[in-house]
Amino acid sequence: MKTFLSLLLLLFFLSCSIKDQATSPSAQVSKHADFTRPKQNLVKSILMQEAIAEPEIIRPSSFVNCGLNEKSKELAKLIISSHGQQRPVIRCNSLLSKVASEQAKKLANAGVIDHFVGGPPNQRLVASGFDLVKDRRNMANTVEAILGGEKTADDAWTRFQMSFGHKRHLLGEHDMFREQTEIGVGHYYKWHSPHVDYWVVYLAKPNHQE
Repeated sequence: MKTFLSLLLLLFFLSCSIKDQATSPSAQVSKHADFTRPKQNLVKSILMQEAIAEPEIIRPSSFVNCGLNEKSKELAKLIISSHGQQRPVIRCNSLLSKVASEQAKKLANAGVIDHFVGGPPNQRLVASGFDLVKDRRNMANTVEAILGGEKTADDAWTRFQMSFGHKRHLLGEHDMFREQTEIGVGHYYKWHSPHVDYWVVYLAKPNHQE
């Protein structure tokens, strides 16, 4: 009972204190107070936020130039549309798709998964006529990802993401790779070969990138 009475008294004193503060001169709001300022500040803040434009995301409206067959285009679409994709801009390049398709066939005929079948990938692109950025022309491979054994584009993409190096390259998780915005994908099927399905992806930076 004493505890209950003490609680009531405490509540009474608290309410009196709040009332005194509310009626004190310092708590009185001047009739000349500027009530519009908070609203103006809020509007200004919203406008400033809208003025900070998000980076423009550019993606292909069509995947026709991303590969020479449907499986190639499917894999290209998965790479480009991935939620983890770090590149703000990706463009399909028909020349890269042609080279990727030819290289996938070479891998199938050789029955191996090897970046250096027919020479280093960077030099391969230069020889094909692709205007690779100058500081990477003498590097062995900064442009090619290859895979064998997966039948579907979904399975191929899952496997690629399981590889740290391929994932960094294909999703642009490193500054150097993020600059490589031209893509071309190749797929080749050969039943009487060790891996049956062969996948090649090129993501490269042209010398005069827009």
